[in-house]
Amino acid sequence: MKPKVAGCCTKCDAEVYEVRQRDPKTKLPRRLGAALPNARRATFVLMNGTRMDLTFCSDCASGLVPSEYAQLWQRVMLSWWSERNGSEWAKTQLNNGIAGLLGTRNVKEAA
Repeated sequence: MKPKVAGCCTKCDAEVYEVRQRDPKTKLPRRLGAALPNARRATFVLMNGTRMDLTFCSDCASGLVPSEYAQLWQRVMLSWWSERNGSEWAKTQLNNGIAGLLGTRNVKEAA
């Protein structure tokens, strides 16, 4: 499993934001623009009672099922861990996880 890519679907890595600048070595997005028409925001409730939004493409958002939540959480944790170089804050989230999906909406409507 690889970390989530900024500006891309949490599940399949399809670009869901305009990419204005890419890293010259990795070609990964560095600077993002507006959301693309296929961008969907999913709001999840976590085991500790807090909420978290993740961005998906429309195909992945429409097919989210509870059996995928653990894998999505692992990907989020991997991303946080790599972005924050193993920060103490990321360690506090190890026992957390996705408990349920509250809903999805178009990113442009969510703004």
